Amino acid sequence: MNKFPEKSIEFLEKYVDTCVEGFFPFELRGDPFFDLIDPWLKDFDVSAPRSEQVIKNSMMRDVLLNPAFDSLHELPEYQRLVQKMNRFIE
Repeated sequence: MNKFPEKSIEFLEKYVDTCVEGFFPFELRGDPFFDLIDPWLKDFDVSAPRSEQVIKNSMMRDVLLNPAFDSLHELPEYQRLVQKMNRFIE
C-alpha cells in the first residue's frame, strides 16, 4: 500500500461501492451448489445471524479502519470513502 496508494484507493472504492450499492437488503438464500436450501429457509423464516447494523459496522471496521490502511488516512480520497461508508451506516 505504501508503494501503490492509488491502487489501494481504487480497490477500496470498489469495496465501498459494493457495500453501499450491492449488498443490502441482505437475504439468506441458496446458490447453484446449495440448491435445496431455499425451501428450508422459507419454512423456518431464518434471518441473518447478525443485524444489518452490526454487519454495516463490521464492513467499516474490518476493512476501512484496518491498521493496514493507516498510511492512507491523510489522503482526501480515503477520507471521502470513509465519509461515504459513514453516511451508509447511519
